[in-house]
Amino acid sequence: MAGVKVFTKMDVYHRYHGGTYILWELHYDFLRSVDQPLSFTIKASRSGAGDWLDIGQVDDGYYYMVDPNRWVWAKDLRIHYMVQVTTGSGDTFQSQVVQALGTLPQAAKLVAREIMRKEQMLLEKKVGNLGLFYKRRHWGTKCPECVDYDTGEVAANNCLICYNTGFVGGYFDPIEVWVHLKVPSGRRMSQEEPTQTTENRSKHGRMLACPWPDTNDVWVNCDNDQHFVVQKVTPVEFRGVPILFDPVDLRLAQSSDIVYNLPRAGETSSSSG
Repeated sequence: MAGVKVFTKMDVYHRYHGGTYILWELHYDFLRSVDQPLSFTIKASRSGAGDWLDIGQVDDGYYYMVDPNRWVWAKDLRIHYMVQVTTGSGDTFQSQVVQALGTLPQAAKLVAREIMRKEQMLLEKKVGNLGLFYKRRHWGTKCPECVDYDTGEVAANNCLICYNTGFVGGYFDPIEVWVHLKVPSGRRMSQEEPTQTTENRSKHGRMLACPWPDTNDVWVNCDNDQHFVVQKVTPVEFRGVPILFDPVDLRLAQSSDIVYNLPRAGETSSSSG
């Protein structure tokens, strides 16, 4: 494993309604070289140089939310976080140490946090659409139906085991994400708009940078059950730190697309449809 980069992303975001999200992403070469499944231990420290305390664990996931009712420092911008990944064979690797909003000076962190708070209020109170965000899997148990174990190639065709991703489950459990859907005229998208016209199949979205949207992730509009696939994202930075994404290019999936079978939270794939 010498020379293989483990974590490609590690970020911390404070949420408007309380709590702190820690999100991470793993390098493709690392995922190819280790045994599954993976588990993650989240650690917090006031100094960032020691006194680490385990505050949570996630099996086969990509984020963790620090509960502010349990951990008094969940809203403290000075707290440092780190994630340790343990492979199926018992090897452990640690992420870099991070703070909320990266390396911004304390005064700038407060400004950025206020910008994000106002953006969240705008999304929830005026212009946003509440939806379910499904992050596509890039690691996990390989699909027994679609993956050729000799070549590693995926030959999926409307597979309800991996949803054409090659990994069992296809996507991580959804989380609620507000998105401002924008159309060329500047109108807010309404439930009465026709959904299959050519001009209405692509949308530009605006969302907070938590979680990160990546190509082929899926966002489901809770108002009308339209399923959008992320195509391209553009970060909006404050002093070099991404705090928003605008635009997020979204393509409306065909009604026959396998993503319409993705289960809602608490469901299983066999109960979806």
